[in-house]
Amino acid sequence: LYPTRHLPFYRLAMRSRSLKYVHLRRRAAWMRQNLPLRRQVLSRLRREGPLATSAFDGRAAVSWHSRGWTNDRNASQMLEFLSARGLVLVAGRAGQERLWDLTERCVPAEALLSAATPAKLIRDATVRSLRALGVATPTQIQNMLPAALRESVAKAIPSLERAGELIPARVAARDGTLKGRWYVHAADAERIPALERHWSGRTTLLSPFDTLIRDRARAEALFGMRYRIEIYVPRAKREHGYFAMPILHEDELIGRIDPRVDREQNALVVNAVHLEPGPKRDADTGRAVAKALDDLARFTGMSRVTVPAGAGLPGLR
Repeated sequence: LYPTRHLPFYRLAMRSRSLKYVHLRRRAAWMRQNLPLRRQVLSRLRREGPLATSAFDGRAAVSWHSRGWTNDRNASQMLEFLSARGLVLVAGRAGQERLWDLTERCVPAEALLSAATPAKLIRDATVRSLRALGVATPTQIQNMLPAALRESVAKAIPSLERAGELIPARVAARDGTLKGRWYVHAADAERIPALERHWSGRTTLLSPFDTLIRDRARAEALFGMRYRIEIYVPRAKREHGYFAMPILHEDELIGRIDPRVDREQNALVVNAVHLEPGPKRDADTGRAVAKALDDLARFTGMSRVTVPAGAGLPGLR
Protein backbone atom coordinates (compact mmCIF):
# COMPACT_ATOMS: atom_id res chain seq x y z
CA LEU A 1 0.00 0.00 0.00
CA TYR A 2 1.24 3.50 -0.87
CA PRO A 3 -0.17 6.88 0.17
CA THR A 4 -2.02 8.51 -2.70
CA ARG A 5 0.18 11.60 -2.27
CA HIS A 6 3.05 9.49 -3.66
CA LEU A 7 1.08 8.49 -6.76
CA PRO A 8 2.71 11.13 -9.04
CA PHE A 9 6.08 9.40 -8.53
CA TYR A 10 4.69 5.94 -9.24
CA ARG A 11 2.92 7.28 -12.32
CA LEU A 12 6.37 8.12 -13.69
CA ALA A 13 7.15 4.41 -13.55
CA MET A 14 3.74 3.51 -14.92
CA ARG A 15 4.22 5.80 -17.92
CA SER A 16 7.78 4.66 -18.51
CA ARG A 17 8.43 2.61 -21.61
CA SER A 18 11.70 1.26 -20.25
CA LEU A 19 12.46 -2.18 -21.69
CA LYS A 20 15.77 -2.70 -19.92
CA TYR A 21 14.53 -5.65 -17.89
CA VAL A 22 13.43 -8.95 -19.41
CA HIS A 23 10.12 -9.01 -17.54
CA LEU A 24 9.23 -5.54 -18.87
CA ARG A 25 9.98 -6.57 -22.46
CA ARG A 26 7.95 -9.75 -22.08
CA ARG A 27 5.01 -7.89 -20.58
CA ALA A 28 5.02 -5.26 -23.36
CA ALA A 29 5.15 -7.91 -26.09
CA TRP A 30 2.27 -9.90 -24.59
CA MET A 31 0.08 -6.80 -24.27
CA ARG A 32 0.74 -5.95 -27.95
CA GLN A 33 -0.27 -9.49 -28.93
CA ASN A 34 -3.53 -9.16 -26.98
CA LEU A 35 -4.88 -5.73 -27.89
CA PRO A 36 -8.49 -7.04 -28.21
CA LEU A 37 -8.39 -8.38 -24.63
CA ARG A 38 -6.93 -5.11 -23.40
CA ARG A 39 -9.69 -3.12 -25.13
CA GLN A 40 -12.38 -5.45 -23.79
CA VAL A 41 -11.17 -5.14 -20.19
CA LEU A 42 -10.95 -1.34 -20.32
CA SER A 43 -14.29 -1.01 -22.10
CA ARG A 44 -16.15 -3.19 -19.59
CA LEU A 45 -14.60 -1.39 -16.64
CA ARG A 46 -15.63 1.93 -18.16
CA ARG A 47 -19.24 0.73 -18.55
CA GLU A 48 -19.68 -1.59 -15.56
CA GLY A 49 -16.80 -1.11 -13.12
CA PRO A 50 -15.78 -1.94 -10.54
CA LEU A 51 -15.55 -5.60 -11.56
CA ALA A 52 -13.86 -8.70 -10.16
CA THR A 53 -11.25 -10.61 -12.13
CA SER A 54 -13.74 -13.48 -12.52
CA ALA A 55 -16.07 -11.17 -14.49
CA PHE A 56 -13.74 -11.47 -17.50
CA ASP A 57 -13.52 -14.62 -19.61
CA GLY A 58 -9.83 -14.10 -20.33
CA ARG A 59 -9.91 -15.24 -23.96
CA ALA A 60 -6.60 -14.17 -25.45
CA ALA A 61 -4.96 -14.43 -28.84
CA VAL A 62 -1.82 -15.58 -27.06
CA SER A 63 -2.14 -17.06 -23.58
CA TRP A 64 0.18 -15.96 -20.80
CA HIS A 65 2.69 -18.73 -20.12
CA SER A 66 4.56 -19.17 -16.88
CA ARG A 67 5.94 -22.00 -14.79
CA GLY A 68 4.05 -20.60 -11.80
CA TRP A 69 0.44 -20.11 -10.77
CA THR A 70 -0.17 -17.30 -13.31
CA ASN A 71 -0.01 -19.67 -16.29
CA ASP A 72 -3.02 -19.14 -18.62
CA ARG A 73 -4.53 -16.58 -16.20
CA ASN A 74 -4.99 -14.09 -18.98
CA ALA A 75 -7.60 -11.84 -17.37
CA SER A 76 -5.72 -11.48 -14.09
CA GLN A 77 -2.44 -10.83 -15.90
CA MET A 78 -4.00 -8.20 -18.17
CA LEU A 79 -5.47 -6.43 -15.13
CA GLU A 80 -2.11 -6.58 -13.33
CA PHE A 81 -0.28 -5.19 -16.36
CA LEU A 82 -2.86 -2.45 -16.91
CA SER A 83 -2.39 -1.55 -13.25
CA ALA A 84 1.37 -1.41 -13.78
CA ARG A 85 0.69 1.06 -16.61
CA GLY A 86 -1.48 3.18 -14.30
CA LEU A 87 -4.70 2.59 -16.21
CA VAL A 88 -6.59 0.57 -13.59
CA LEU A 89 -6.39 0.13 -9.83
CA VAL A 90 -7.89 -2.07 -7.13
CA ALA A 91 -11.07 -0.33 -6.00
CA GLY A 92 -12.07 -2.76 -3.24
CA ARG A 93 -12.69 -6.41 -2.44
CA ALA A 94 -15.59 -8.85 -2.61
CA GLY A 95 -14.63 -11.70 -0.30
CA GLN A 96 -11.25 -12.96 -1.49
CA GLU A 97 -11.50 -11.26 -4.90
CA ARG A 98 -10.14 -7.88 -5.80
CA LEU A 99 -12.43 -5.41 -7.55
CA TRP A 100 -10.87 -3.39 -10.37
CA ASP A 101 -11.82 -0.03 -11.83
CA LEU A 102 -10.36 2.78 -13.93
CA THR A 103 -7.68 4.71 -12.07
CA GLU A 104 -9.46 8.07 -12.34
CA ARG A 105 -12.43 6.59 -10.44
CA CYS A 106 -10.27 5.13 -7.65
CA VAL A 107 -8.27 8.11 -6.38
CA PRO A 108 -8.94 11.81 -5.80
CA ALA A 109 -8.34 13.98 -8.85
CA GLU A 110 -5.60 15.93 -7.08
CA ALA A 111 -3.62 12.71 -6.60
CA LEU A 112 -3.27 12.45 -10.38
CA LEU A 113 -1.76 15.91 -10.66
CA SER A 114 1.58 17.23 -9.50
CA ALA A 115 3.44 20.48 -10.03
CA ALA A 116 6.72 18.76 -9.16
CA THR A 117 9.21 17.98 -11.92
CA PRO A 118 10.15 14.34 -12.58
CA ALA A 119 13.62 15.08 -11.15
CA LYS A 120 12.13 16.29 -7.85
CA LEU A 121 9.73 13.35 -7.65
CA ILE A 122 12.68 10.97 -8.08
CA ARG A 123 14.85 12.80 -5.51
CA ASP A 124 12.00 12.77 -2.97
CA ALA A 125 11.36 9.07 -3.55
CA THR A 126 15.08 8.31 -3.15
CA VAL A 127 15.08 10.06 0.23
CA ARG A 128 11.90 8.24 1.31
CA SER A 129 13.44 4.91 0.35
CA LEU A 130 16.59 5.55 2.39
CA ARG A 131 14.70 6.84 5.42
CA ALA A 132 12.38 3.82 5.35
CA LEU A 133 15.46 1.56 5.49
CA GLY A 134 17.44 3.70 7.96
CA VAL A 135 20.80 2.84 6.46
CA ALA A 136 21.34 1.39 3.00
CA THR A 137 23.57 0.97 -0.02
CA PRO A 138 22.67 2.53 -3.40
CA THR A 139 21.43 -0.83 -4.66
CA GLN A 140 19.22 -1.32 -1.60
CA ILE A 141 17.74 2.16 -2.06
CA GLN A 142 16.99 1.39 -5.70
CA ASN A 143 15.44 -2.00 -4.89
CA MET A 144 12.74 -0.29 -2.82
CA LEU A 145 11.49 1.50 -5.93
CA PRO A 146 10.03 0.49 -9.33
CA ALA A 147 12.47 -1.24 -11.67
CA ALA A 148 11.71 1.17 -14.51
CA LEU A 149 13.08 4.13 -12.50
CA ARG A 150 16.09 2.54 -10.80
CA GLU A 151 18.58 4.08 -13.22
CA SER A 152 17.15 7.53 -12.48
CA VAL A 153 17.34 6.85 -8.75
CA ALA A 154 20.97 5.75 -9.11
CA LYS A 155 21.78 9.08 -10.78
CA ALA A 156 20.00 11.03 -8.03
CA ILE A 157 22.06 9.52 -5.20
CA PRO A 158 25.39 11.34 -5.91
CA SER A 159 23.50 14.62 -6.30
CA LEU A 160 21.79 14.14 -2.93
CA GLU A 161 25.16 13.30 -1.37
CA ARG A 162 26.71 16.49 -2.74
CA ALA A 163 23.74 18.44 -1.34
CA GLY A 164 24.40 17.00 2.10
CA GLU A 165 21.12 15.09 2.35
CA LEU A 166 22.74 11.64 2.12
CA ILE A 167 25.63 11.04 4.52
CA PRO A 168 28.14 8.20 3.91
CA ALA A 169 28.14 5.74 6.81
CA ARG A 170 30.06 2.73 8.07
CA VAL A 171 27.92 -0.17 9.22
CA ALA A 172 29.45 -2.50 11.79
CA ALA A 173 28.15 -6.06 11.68
CA ARG A 174 29.07 -8.62 14.33
CA ASP A 175 31.90 -9.97 12.21
CA GLY A 176 33.24 -6.58 11.13
CA THR A 177 32.34 -3.50 9.10
CA LEU A 178 30.13 -4.28 6.13
CA LYS A 179 31.61 -3.67 2.69
CA GLY A 180 30.26 -1.25 0.15
CA ARG A 181 29.06 2.34 0.26
CA TRP A 182 26.32 2.89 2.81
CA TYR A 183 24.25 6.00 3.43
CA VAL A 184 22.14 7.46 6.20
CA HIS A 185 19.90 10.51 5.79
CA ALA A 186 21.27 13.71 7.32
CA ALA A 187 18.25 14.15 9.62
CA ASP A 188 18.63 10.58 10.90
CA ALA A 189 22.39 10.97 11.34
CA GLU A 190 21.72 13.84 13.74
CA ARG A 191 19.64 11.51 15.93
CA ILE A 192 22.32 8.82 16.29
CA PRO A 193 24.06 10.25 19.41
CA ALA A 194 20.75 10.53 21.28
CA LEU A 195 19.74 7.03 20.20
CA GLU A 196 23.05 5.63 21.46
CA ARG A 197 22.34 7.16 24.89
CA HIS A 198 18.64 6.40 25.25
CA TRP A 199 17.66 3.69 22.76
CA SER A 200 15.65 0.76 24.08
CA GLY A 201 14.59 -2.12 21.90
CA ARG A 202 11.36 -4.02 21.71
CA THR A 203 10.19 -7.45 20.71
CA THR A 204 7.84 -8.05 17.80
CA LEU A 205 7.08 -10.52 15.02
CA LEU A 206 7.89 -9.31 11.53
CA SER A 207 5.74 -9.85 8.48
CA PRO A 208 7.71 -11.52 5.66
CA PHE A 209 7.11 -8.30 3.73
CA ASP A 210 8.37 -5.92 6.42
CA THR A 211 10.78 -3.27 5.13
CA LEU A 212 13.44 -4.50 7.56
CA ILE A 213 13.65 -7.91 5.88
CA ARG A 214 12.05 -7.59 2.41
CA ASP A 215 15.56 -7.39 0.92
CA ARG A 216 16.72 -10.85 2.02
CA ALA A 217 20.40 -10.27 1.21
CA ARG A 218 20.41 -7.04 3.23
CA ALA A 219 18.72 -8.72 6.18
CA GLU A 220 21.29 -11.52 6.13
CA ALA A 221 24.19 -9.03 5.98
CA LEU A 222 22.84 -6.96 8.88
CA PHE A 223 21.42 -9.66 11.15
CA GLY A 224 23.05 -12.91 10.06
CA MET A 225 19.70 -14.62 9.42
CA ARG A 226 19.00 -16.28 6.09
CA TYR A 227 15.24 -15.81 5.77
CA ARG A 228 13.02 -17.10 2.98
CA ILE A 229 9.24 -17.10 2.75
CA GLU A 230 7.86 -20.59 2.12
CA ILE A 231 4.33 -19.87 0.91
CA TYR A 232 5.11 -21.43 -2.48
CA VAL A 233 7.30 -24.24 -1.15
CA PRO A 234 5.67 -27.72 -1.07
CA ARG A 235 4.76 -28.65 2.50
CA ALA A 236 7.23 -31.54 2.63
CA LYS A 237 10.12 -29.24 1.68
CA ARG A 238 9.40 -26.38 4.09
CA GLU A 239 12.05 -25.74 6.72
CA HIS A 240 10.30 -23.25 8.99
CA GLY A 241 6.63 -23.06 7.98
CA TYR A 242 4.13 -21.60 5.52
CA PHE A 243 4.22 -18.05 6.95
CA ALA A 244 7.10 -18.15 9.42
CA MET A 245 7.63 -14.73 11.01
CA PRO A 246 11.08 -13.59 12.16
CA ILE A 247 11.35 -12.59 15.83
CA LEU A 248 12.88 -9.14 16.26
CA HIS A 249 14.18 -8.92 19.84
CA GLU A 250 15.86 -5.61 20.62
CA ASP A 251 18.45 -5.34 17.81
CA GLU A 252 18.60 -9.02 16.85
CA LEU A 253 16.64 -11.49 14.77
CA ILE A 254 16.64 -14.39 17.21
CA GLY A 255 14.46 -16.90 15.39
CA ARG A 256 11.19 -17.58 13.61
CA ILE A 257 7.69 -18.45 14.73
CA ASP A 258 5.32 -20.40 12.47
CA PRO A 259 1.78 -19.23 13.40
CA ARG A 260 -1.68 -19.96 12.08
CA VAL A 261 -5.14 -18.66 12.92
CA ASP A 262 -7.66 -21.26 14.10
CA ARG A 263 -11.00 -19.48 13.84
CA GLU A 264 -12.98 -22.44 15.15
CA GLN A 265 -10.96 -22.40 18.38
CA ASN A 266 -10.62 -18.59 18.32
CA ALA A 267 -6.90 -19.10 18.84
CA LEU A 268 -3.58 -18.10 17.39
CA VAL A 269 -1.77 -21.42 17.17
CA VAL A 270 2.02 -21.56 17.21
CA ASN A 271 2.98 -24.54 15.07
CA ALA A 272 6.68 -24.29 15.85
CA VAL A 273 9.42 -22.04 17.24
CA HIS A 274 12.77 -22.03 15.43
CA LEU A 275 15.57 -20.24 17.32
CA GLU A 276 18.76 -19.05 15.66
CA PRO A 277 22.08 -20.44 16.90
CA GLY A 278 23.61 -18.32 19.64
CA PRO A 279 23.44 -17.65 23.36
CA LYS A 280 20.77 -19.48 25.32
CA ARG A 281 17.68 -17.29 25.65
CA ASP A 282 16.35 -16.56 29.14
CA ALA A 283 12.81 -16.35 30.51
CA ASP A 284 12.69 -12.58 30.05
CA THR A 285 13.16 -13.11 26.30
CA GLY A 286 10.43 -15.76 26.32
CA ARG A 287 8.01 -13.43 28.09
CA ALA A 288 8.79 -10.67 25.58
CA VAL A 289 8.04 -13.06 22.71
CA ALA A 290 4.83 -14.15 24.47
CA LYS A 291 3.70 -10.52 24.62
CA ALA A 292 4.45 -10.15 20.88
CA LEU A 293 2.27 -13.22 20.23
CA ASP A 294 -0.52 -11.70 22.34
CA ASP A 295 -0.28 -8.56 20.21
CA LEU A 296 -0.52 -10.64 17.03
CA ALA A 297 -3.51 -12.54 18.42
CA ARG A 298 -5.34 -9.27 19.11
CA PHE A 299 -4.48 -8.00 15.63
CA THR A 300 -5.98 -11.13 14.05
CA GLY A 301 -9.03 -11.05 16.32
CA MET A 302 -8.12 -14.18 18.29
CA SER A 303 -8.75 -14.38 22.04
CA ARG A 304 -5.84 -16.64 23.04
CA VAL A 305 -2.49 -18.12 22.02
CA THR A 306 -1.54 -21.78 22.13
CA VAL A 307 2.13 -22.79 22.14
CA PRO A 308 3.43 -26.37 21.69
CA ALA A 309 5.12 -28.04 24.62
CA GLY A 310 8.89 -27.94 24.46
CA ALA A 311 9.03 -24.79 22.37
CA GLY A 312 12.62 -24.31 23.49
CA LEU A 313 12.18 -20.79 24.87
CA PRO A 314 11.77 -20.37 28.67
CA GLY A 315 8.92 -18.08 29.63
CA LEU A 316 7.00 -18.72 26.40
CA ARG A 317 3.73 -20.24 27.51
